[in-house]
Amino acid sequence: MNQRVSLARLATIVVGIVCATVSVLSMPAFAQDMSACGSLQFHFGPYDYRSNADKHDIVERFHFNQDVQNLRRGQTAETAAGDISYVLRVFPNHPRALDAMARQSQREKRATPRGTTYSIDCWFERGMRFQPDDPIVKMLYGIHLLRIGKHEEAVKYLELAKSTGEPNGNVLYNLGLAYVKLGRFEQALENAHAAYDLGFPLEGLRNQLMRAGKWREASPATAAQAPVSRAAEDATPEQAAEPSPAIETAPDRTD
Repeated sequence: MNQRVSLARLATIVVGIVCATVSVLSMPAFAQDMSACGSLQFHFGPYDYRSNADKHDIVERFHFNQDVQNLRRGQTAETAAGDISYVLRVFPNHPRALDAMARQSQREKRATPRGTTYSIDCWFERGMRFQPDDPIVKMLYGIHLLRIGKHEEAVKYLELAKSTGEPNGNVLYNLGLAYVKLGRFEQALENAHAAYDLGFPLEGLRNQLMRAGKWREASPATAAQAPVSRAAEDATPEQAAEPSPAIETAPDRTD
């Protein structure tokens, strides 16, 4: 009798394990992830910011107004970070929200801003995990790392952004800045030429290379081969997500 009960219990356990396994395998890949940065499941979303424009206003009207986006002093750190966190749970690859969270982290000099669960590295990890093909998330992470002086890591993510998407002047410009910080001037110059050939307006990278005695004008042959960035022509300011003026005045800037 006892042996039959034991076998019945064992069968129940096995069935439970099988059902749990099937349940997990049927979940989206991002929801299965057991990362320390948490599951991406949320009661609303998650949605790809790029392809769900119809849902932007629903979230941004209440959680990402101009005061929150610009981290105005009227917002407490906890309130701002809480609102930005909500936006990033709905849209893990929301470019302006990622940039705002990064700036909040930099302002507080804290890896995990007050009022949020995850570190800034986690917020970027979540965005990249959710949409690995989105170069803007990688670009913004590289810019954040550049701002806080992690130049080798900045190069890694900016190079990933460069290889993932179409030619982007903001990626190239900031990649050039990172290479200058590392003393890798030929690579800095190459990316500077590519950024300026795309019409990128900021002169900081050129000025840094000139002061280092490393600036050279692009040869006519190189200029003729410059890529054309259709993404930059077609993107709206939100889609482009180019916080270039902020980079020009970033703490690591030397010009």
